[in-house]
Amino acid sequence: MNLPAPLISIVVPVYNVDPYLDRCLTSLANQTYPHLECVLVDDGSTDRSPEICDKYSLHDDRFRVVHQKNTGVSAARNAGLNVARGEYISFVDADDWIEPSMVAIMFNAISSFDTDIAVCDVYTYDKGKVTIRYNFKTRHENPQVLARLDATSRILGSNAVIWNKLFKRRIISDAHFDTRVQYGEDLLFLAHCCENLDTAVFLPQPLYYYHISRDGNVVSGPVSPKSGDLARVGSRIYIKARQGAVPLEAAVRRNQIIFMELSSMFMRTPLRKLRSIECRECAAELAKLATFLRTEATNRKCRIFSRVLLVSATAYHIFVKLDMIASVFRSRLSRSKIERH
Repeated sequence: MNLPAPLISIVVPVYNVDPYLDRCLTSLANQTYPHLECVLVDDGSTDRSPEICDKYSLHDDRFRVVHQKNTGVSAARNAGLNVARGEYISFVDADDWIEPSMVAIMFNAISSFDTDIAVCDVYTYDKGKVTIRYNFKTRHENPQVLARLDATSRILGSNAVIWNKLFKRRIISDAHFDTRVQYGEDLLFLAHCCENLDTAVFLPQPLYYYHISRDGNVVSGPVSPKSGDLARVGSRIYIKARQGAVPLEAAVRRNQIIFMELSSMFMRTPLRKLRSIECRECAAELAKLATFLRTEATNRKCRIFSRVLLVSATAYHIFVKLDMIASVFRSRLSRSKIERH
């Protein structure tokens, strides 16, 4: 006797995305997995997004809509989690879309290997061009099942996002998105989930389409008011590691990434703005991370940068600027050698 397929809930926060929303919701409606609910949280949209959400819920009983005042993406995801009824949870952003077989493939993997989380690779979509963004440095043709340390290191790695994953509900437990955090909220949520993690399966197939042209990428620009949040998130993950909630090695790897991302922001920040409030606040938060990384970091440059920052913020700013100049010089020298040959 075959048991009925467990219910899987997909939470979709929606805010002013009417040019893209039909594409997203059609991809959810076309899922081959038989027992699905799609929780659409309209976060106070002022365009046609609420009407589009209601249209899908009217014609397809797998769609449920929550309308609320605009309180941000974290609050919208929390509202979705609060009403989701599934034994498994996934997240999709409203300007992205997924392969018709994504939910079925992810569920088959998580159930076949009896893991807590399934993770797939990702397509990126930018200005009409689709490419594969490999999430893992080591390419593999078959699913990889990793135990807690290695799985946590990957999940909290450089692609710490929630939307290419399927979670067992129990692994989420009482986790919610911190509405006070403007940047890094996904990372905090994942860190909480990893507290209960035993194993995860990583799939080689790209099944999720990530629309990057709408994304205001904080990391690729100079220091901004959101930048300090990322350093604070790193400190909170370190505290979790010291309490034994997540593996210390995974926290070190993640915080090295955060430290170097923020250092890159300082490199791109004009000298005249280094005394701004956001730069001073970010440097102060970064210094807290530096006290941890000066001894724990395995990345040599990260260890050096953190030690310089603890001596002097001014010296740190000069140091990262000089490193950027040196990197540009090395890059041009390398290209020159290649051209000569």
